[in-house]
Amino acid sequence: RFQHEIRKKDNKLSLYIDVKALFEQSKKSSFSTNDSESALCHEDIERLNLYRDFIKKVIDEVKKEIKKNIFTNHLLTLLGKQGLSKQTFENNIDELFKEIQLANFIDITVTKTSSQTNSLKDESIKKGSATAELLLTKQGVTSSLNEEIHNENKSVEEFTQILGRYFNIIDFMNQLKELLSLVSIDNVFICLDDMSEIDKQSMEVFTEFIIAPLNNLSDEYFKFKISLYPGRDYLPSIDRQKVKTYSLDYYDLYSVGNIEKVEESAIKYTSRLIEKRFKYYFGLDVNMGDYFDTNSNTMEYYYKLLFQISSNVPRIVGKILELALIKTNSLEKKITKKILQESAKQHYINDIEYVLTKSEYVEYKSYDEAFEQYHLLEL
Repeated sequence: RFQHEIRKKDNKLSLYIDVKALFEQSKKSSFSTNDSESALCHEDIERLNLYRDFIKKVIDEVKKEIKKNIFTNHLLTLLGKQGLSKQTFENNIDELFKEIQLANFIDITVTKTSSQTNSLKDESIKKGSATAELLLTKQGVTSSLNEEIHNENKSVEEFTQILGRYFNIIDFMNQLKELLSLVSIDNVFICLDDMSEIDKQSMEVFTEFIIAPLNNLSDEYFKFKISLYPGRDYLPSIDRQKVKTYSLDYYDLYSVGNIEKVEESAIKYTSRLIEKRFKYYFGLDVNMGDYFDTNSNTMEYYYKLLFQISSNVPRIVGKILELALIKTNSLEKKITKKILQESAKQHYINDIEYVLTKSEYVEYKSYDEAFEQYHLLEL
């Protein structure tokens, strides 16, 4: 919806990037090495090549999104006003994105520094582990932990410096801004989806190398809309005072105004969500009583029940209604309280219990949080 609103305006451009999908693709790519990286250990070489391929895929995706969205009818008119043909503009875009992927000189001293940093980090961790029992005082333990954290942060910084030898991101940003300004684009909104689902170090490198320069050094020409999990909203080098945060969790969203009306406000959201979708698909004159058994319970009761089942997650609302559709024999009978309760149980068996008992996939709230699956199952 955000992109839909942005794209109504001729002077703004909206791009969408699925960060997790691109990162997973990069993990499956073949790694290559060169002589200048011989100073790095095998693990760091793999990491560096992963980051290189990841950044390359992000840049390719930006190009695809620009070409997909820039050549709409109203923007073609702007091209004509500037004396540019579509082909000329497209060639300029291609050339710019080709240049960014031509590696600059690789400074071997940087890779050696990174290797030394990692060695120091490993040594620091070993020392920290060996002396943990001796450092029982609060001051000692804190000192040991701080040393390890400091070295780990420096490793991210070194990776970022090495990537700078492959991609001149600052020049690229300025040239892209200049090129898009030719067709009267005043702002570019970049939507990053599922960013916090990649590992923490990769997210730090991505933020430091891509997001921070475009956000901090472009005079607000590039703007970001980033979806992150609570507890994983880590954005180094970004001034949080200039960031607007919108929580999607119903409790955080509605408890700001009046904590006593949290559930009431959340249920209103559920009713708006369902009624708007039904009107969109079945017409403005749709009667909810054609689908729900309103003789046994009111629609307000059904909305409350769906809120309690889903915690206002639209995907879960959809799954519950899909299961309810099956249980009503494709609406040969109407949805009742019992059918929604049975659908909720079925959803638990299909999508939740299996994850907790088969060790397939568990999504933790923060990078430092870990629960035994047994505890989650009991909860």
